Amino acid sequence: MQSKFKLQKRDVLFTAICFGYNCLAYYFGRLLSYWRPHHNFSTFLDNSILFLPGFIIIYLGCYVFWVSNMYLASKQEPLKRKQFLIAHIAAENIAFLFFVFLPTTIIRPEVRDSFVPFIDFLVKLTYAADSPDNLFPSLHCYMSWMCWIAVRSNPEISKKYKWASFIMAVLVCMSTVHVKQHVFVDVPAGIILAEICNFISGIFVKKRASLTGKNS
Repeated sequence: MQSKFKLQKRDVLFTAICFGYNCLAYYFGRLLSYWRPHHNFSTFLDNSILFLPGFIIIYLGCYVFWVSNMYLASKQEPLKRKQFLIAHIAAENIAFLFFVFLPTTIIRPEVRDSFVPFIDFLVKLTYAADSPDNLFPSLHCYMSWMCWIAVRSNPEISKKYKWASFIMAVLVCMSTVHVKQHVFVDVPAGIILAEICNFISGIFVKKRASLTGKNS
């Protein structure tokens, strides 16, 4: 019997669509909101959150986590796969609307030389490549939480990997504020967006399946 997790074109396409749609919402939203006034949602909580450059490893390394778990999402049974895809597209569309009509920004700290030059380089490179906008909701937090959702109820995924995915999602959320790419409110906004869209998508998919009598 061939492994269920064998690389297949359908699953690669699924993963590419999910990742590509994220990029489209992010960069197209930035393009359309470039000339609009941006809001800063910083609060007293953000002043108490330390700038910890080392979290840049998590912040950048999460892309491997996203691709891996989106691929695992493609391996779910048909209804769960549809639920994930519909939830993801809906959430990205909602985030896109926020980026365009409620653009946000942040004041980032000056990166001073530390005892780990490579870390400093990565932070400076990130700041130079990624302008401080498209913050609310955090797509880093949203994507990471969706990647945990993709595996948490899958019986074919080990408990160890599920816990590892949850811990990674939490660490990514922490990284967004510790490297000062986001303010605190962006984090729960991304998580809530993932949970709500996944919940509503699940209702829609199950109702449609019951009406059509199809499970795929």
